[in-house]
Amino acid sequence: GGQKYGFLDARDAVEGISLMARHLVNPEGDVYSQLSGERRILLNLGNQIFYSLSYICDKIAQIGRKYGYYPQIEVAQEDGEWYNSSLDSTKFCSTFSWQAKYLLEDTIKEIYEDVECRGKNIYVQ
Repeated sequence: GGQKYGFLDARDAVEGISLMARHLVNPEGDVYSQLSGERRILLNLGNQIFYSLSYICDKIAQIGRKYGYYPQIEVAQEDGEWYNSSLDSTKFCSTFSWQAKYLLEDTIKEIYEDVECRGKNIYVQ
């Protein structure tokens, strides 16, 4: 349904956390080292793109077909209110001039490619 989810590739998360760990910036623009600074601010790390569960499932099935997989995915519709689990990460992105690099589609594709490699016992170092 209408519920939205934020997606953040693990590689983007690592980059964002590393960037934040090196420098913390307050709203006035002062930079504080996380190790020595006393001031704390709250920032949400996340992608600025949000997806419905139906869209995510459709992408998994669509990309899977290109790799010879035909997953049967059905999204159950629930009654009641939906929860928006996406975070507003505008402040983090602007504070650190950061933007996620990996799209949902890229990550799904890489997962299928990894499954193919493992299925053939081919491990890329």
